[in-house]
Amino acid sequence: MSLKVRLGRRLRMSMTEARAVVVGRIPAAAQEDAEVEYRGPTTVSEGSELRVECLLPAHRFASWRKDRAGAPPLVPDPWNRYRIEHGSRDPRTGRVSSILTVFGAQGNHTGFYYCTSFSPQYHSVMVLPRGTHTPACPAVPFECYFQDSTGRVGAGACYRLEEGKRLVLDCDGLSKRSDRFPFAWMKNNRRFLPSSSGDVRLEQTRLIIEKARREDAAMIGEVLRPKARRAQSFEKPFMETPIDLVPLSPRLVVRDGSTMRLRCNASAVPRPEVSWWKDGEPLLGGGRVRLMHGLPPDNLPLAQLEISFMGPEDEAEYSCKASHPACELSTTTSTRVFVRRASETSQSNGAAEPPMATTVVRERGKFAITCKVPMTHVPLWLKDGVPVAQSQGYHLQQDYSSNNGSVGHIFMRLSVERAHLSHAGHYKCSSFSPHAHRIVVVAVNAIQTNEDIPGKGIILDPKSHTLALQCNYTEASNMGIIWYKDGAPLPKDDKKYSINSDSNTLEINDPGYPDTGNYTCVVEGVGENATIVVQTNVSIEVTEGSKNQVEGDPLTLSCKAFGVPIPVVTWFKDDEPLNISDPRISLEPLNNVSDAKLVIQDLNFDDRAQYTCVASNGISNETMTVLVRVKDKLAALWPFLGICVEVAVLCAIIFIYEKKRVKPDFEESDTDQNPEK
Repeated sequence: MSLKVRLGRRLRMSMTEARAVVVGRIPAAAQEDAEVEYRGPTTVSEGSELRVECLLPAHRFASWRKDRAGAPPLVPDPWNRYRIEHGSRDPRTGRVSSILTVFGAQGNHTGFYYCTSFSPQYHSVMVLPRGTHTPACPAVPFECYFQDSTGRVGAGACYRLEEGKRLVLDCDGLSKRSDRFPFAWMKNNRRFLPSSSGDVRLEQTRLIIEKARREDAAMIGEVLRPKARRAQSFEKPFMETPIDLVPLSPRLVVRDGSTMRLRCNASAVPRPEVSWWKDGEPLLGGGRVRLMHGLPPDNLPLAQLEISFMGPEDEAEYSCKASHPACELSTTTSTRVFVRRASETSQSNGAAEPPMATTVVRERGKFAITCKVPMTHVPLWLKDGVPVAQSQGYHLQQDYSSNNGSVGHIFMRLSVERAHLSHAGHYKCSSFSPHAHRIVVVAVNAIQTNEDIPGKGIILDPKSHTLALQCNYTEASNMGIIWYKDGAPLPKDDKKYSINSDSNTLEINDPGYPDTGNYTCVVEGVGENATIVVQTNVSIEVTEGSKNQVEGDPLTLSCKAFGVPIPVVTWFKDDEPLNISDPRISLEPLNNVSDAKLVIQDLNFDDRAQYTCVASNGISNETMTVLVRVKDKLAALWPFLGICVEVAVLCAIIFIYEKKRVKPDFEESDTDQNPEK
């Protein structure tokens, strides 16, 4: 295929025009190039090894994240049990591999794993509790259904959650079976135990919500797994909430040759899928069109549309569609885009058009520039005034024909498959042209933060007077920085925050636990951002070092752990993991910390031990140990019986002694009376 066909409509321009076109990092075959393949189990038993392999294109770099693509990268350390290995490039497929290994998987390792922030694809992992195994044969399905005042919605149907109304989720099939067993309700893949004072209560196989809230859709939308020796599957209806979609401006005017950016702000539970449309036709990523994730904390896939070098052919109606595919529910917002033509300038000197534009490319990404020059000029690519050589990683092409009737021009194309920092500069396709195209290559670590270890965050000390966060953009220090906290812009008139534009520093006055969270600094005009996670160390409030209990009484031990992120609590008995499969033992939440309260019913002498709770949040860990002594039910009676025995023995001794003492006195008295006679 000739170069003129590959350039297509972007080269349909008049004799007096020239346009630089930069191909974005997503190629035309966006779906094939950006595809990420995962290999590994979806369910593992607690305590076993978890190994997930990711295969991704060679020009991408692996950066493992958990639960969402925009989350902070996973940094291996002894507490989170992660290990990351990077493999070599496969010469047959051109892909590279990255392997994430978890040693001794725990419940907190359940979630969605992303090996790159550039792809919305993920690998789901469920860590099953000890003693739970996946079935060797197909599991027996149990039907669950939703029920409210309007009626009953069964398995496979869609149910729209209405806030403030009563909602019942019932799995009555469990109670009708002969092989009944206890089971646990799950919320976000974790065991759910409602508080006694809340609007949610459990009645055997029924979960009752008196006043439903928006976040309840995520809770009851999860697959329920019984607490049995085999994991069972449940047929359930789909739960969804109405999609909140912020309308786009009905009219948008952009300058010819500029970049248009549209953002689709949609929210719902579960997270909606976003697609873009142009005049009723699906709009796919590739070339000048980039589809990117939204802003944190949602990081909604494909929520941002960016089209560079807008031209007359880009005038159209652009629509954002947010939908729930399972429930066939969708909502759309549209905007009409107009392109304002730039005034034509004389090209007597044969200069390339338009005037200098700037394109930002990630390190190891792709970019390309095309232009046309008159036949009277020498076709020569220059970077910062120096001729470009093929050996420097460039691929140069040129064609002397056009498919739009233009003659006497040379069409030129410069492309780079793997951008390096040395490729940044000003590019010209002719030494006679006064115009150039600027390429900015952004390094992976172009934004440097004041974290001690990149990606590990900053530890907040509640006793300190100020907390300073800093972002330095190494490519251009004079660019402005915008700060966000948990996805929302910081209020400018809040005295809590002080922003220094000269040093790109954010100071938080009198910081406390409410000031923890994700702080994102965004470089204006570039779109690059970095997130600093503000966290705290774990602390445990120690209330008792030992406890005496009577046999048969219940035992309650509380591990009052605090920290951000919320700590994960693990219990040990005499330095061995606690056997929670014992029906007498249950773990309950305390202060929003799961499994922080240990309850043992009907104590026996085997329960006498040292119980240790270990609280860890990936930043630090703390332990608390309590010695539990179990006394016999008659333990209080033994001292009384001992006293009674002592009194009886003492009385017997006194009685015998007195009896023996009285007998000699009586005999002596008789002897004294005989002489008187």
